[in-house]
Amino acid sequence: MNRRLSDLLDFSKELSIIVIEDEEIVLNQLEKSLKSFFKDVIIAKDGNEALDKYFDYHKKNNKFIDIVFTDLHLPNLNGLEFCEKIKPYNEKQIILATSAYADVNDLQRFIDIGIYKFIAKPIDFNKLFDAITESLEKLKETKKHEELLSELNYVKNENIKLFEQASLDKLTGLYNRRYLDDILEKYTNSNFALIFTDIDDFKQINDNYSHRVGDEVLIKFADILKTHTRSYDFVGRWGGEEFIIILKDTDIDTTLFISEKLRKSIEKEKIYEDISITSSFGVALHDKNKTIEKVIDEADHNLYNAKNKGKNRISYLNNIYEE
Repeated sequence: MNRRLSDLLDFSKELSIIVIEDEEIVLNQLEKSLKSFFKDVIIAKDGNEALDKYFDYHKKNNKFIDIVFTDLHLPNLNGLEFCEKIKPYNEKQIILATSAYADVNDLQRFIDIGIYKFIAKPIDFNKLFDAITESLEKLKETKKHEELLSELNYVKNENIKLFEQASLDKLTGLYNRRYLDDILEKYTNSNFALIFTDIDDFKQINDNYSHRVGDEVLIKFADILKTHTRSYDFVGRWGGEEFIIILKDTDIDTTLFISEKLRKSIEKEKIYEDISITSSFGVALHDKNKTIEKVIDEADHNLYNAKNKGKNRISYLNNIYEE
């Protein structure tokens, strides 16, 4: 026996097959022959019995039977009808069919169901063996493909975890300072707007309620920032209660509009139970003639100007923005 065939026979020991045949002698022959190949050989004498056993097997084993071998002309529920009933539940089901005759009118149904091989009766066991061998090769290829996809998904999920650990703030889920620094460095030769914002009088929340409540406020605040900015903007936690938003290729009018929308949303929202808060904003624009350090300093300076001028305000070029 060659290596390929030996591997396939070893593989078949893990698999299952259901044989649906109303001629008892033929059914017994098939069951006896196939038991030497398959882990599970399920037999049925008509379509209804087969249907019950097919779904019982799935319920007990949490997987479908691997191969269906059915006579097309059966009592109660014929082979074609049986296949039409199971195919919506298992689109990849491998079906081998047999019959003493095949109606040419059933050809389209054969195609629609996806019958893999047809073996005319009386059954030639060499042809049946060849059909089963081809089915095993197809199943093995499918299994390899699924295992590869599973490995790729695992690697992808691990990479996502690593990215999140390296790039996201653990509390708020926004980008962290390290990732934001990387983005700003990449934008050295780009035009962008920078918004600094933080929660007014945040220390009082921690002092009057607790640090746990303070954390809930930070989480909700971060959600508002994310909800009311654009999908391609970078929103992150700079540190403590201070957050920044990077808006690439955005002019000052749009930047101030977004800042004002955020300010109003935060002002009117109940952040945690009965707690309402306000926030202040500092805005700066970057171009190729300005360093990253300079634009950060400008935004930071404007934030503190907004604080000093009464809080719950937006400052740009050391002036308070009035809508």
